[in-house]
Amino acid sequence: MHSPERLQAIGRTQLAKRLFSVWSEDGGRTWGEMGLLDLPNPDSGTDAVTLSNGMHALIYNHSTQYRSPINLALSDDGVNWKAAVILDQVDQPGELSYPAIIQTSDSLIHMTYTWKREHIKHLVVDPAALELRDIERLDWPE
Repeated sequence: MHSPERLQAIGRTQLAKRLFSVWSEDGGRTWGEMGLLDLPNPDSGTDAVTLSNGMHALIYNHSTQYRSPINLALSDDGVNWKAAVILDQVDQPGELSYPAIIQTSDSLIHMTYTWKREHIKHLVVDPAALELRDIERLDWPE
């Protein structure tokens, strides 16, 4: 949520291999045209939350082929995303999927995801400690 009236939905696409974004300017009663973000995705789940400082946090797979790695990106506008951290990575075959993200009252970001469909992993990140880097040409920075 960018404001009570301005909402954004982000999700996976089957063919484009990128995340989509769509906006509502009336609290979700109607939605605009869907567009693609400059973030790759292998048709896997995502989750996002608006943080207490107004930034937006997104957990997703930054890949066009595999559900690994799983990444955290942040944005101040929902359009231009910055690389925050690679949360986990597994060798193929394997997947990190079905992410969820929340921010607790202590400002920490809590994230969960399935690890190779065998376990559920829980990670906690302090957003104040993150060093954000530009994502150029869909490539996660080194």
